[in-house]
Amino acid sequence: SLLRENCGSILQILILRHNGCLILLSIKMKERVCVAEQLKDKNQMLWVQMTNNIQNRAKEIVCEELIYT
Repeated sequence: SLLRENCGSILQILILRHNGCLILLSIKMKERVCVAEQLKDKNQMLWVQMTNNIQNRAKEIVCEELIYT
């Protein structure tokens, strides 16, 4: 139906915006806290922890911006 098609299109747009914002925000946050490939070479576990933390925070921010506002 037309309603289902419109809802599907809107959902696809939101998903694309979410993913794009998430990638950009994660990159900016990594730069801000200096999570670089050099850290990955020196201390891989710390790099993984910091990267996961940044991705989780970015998801929370993007969801709040796109979904809850």
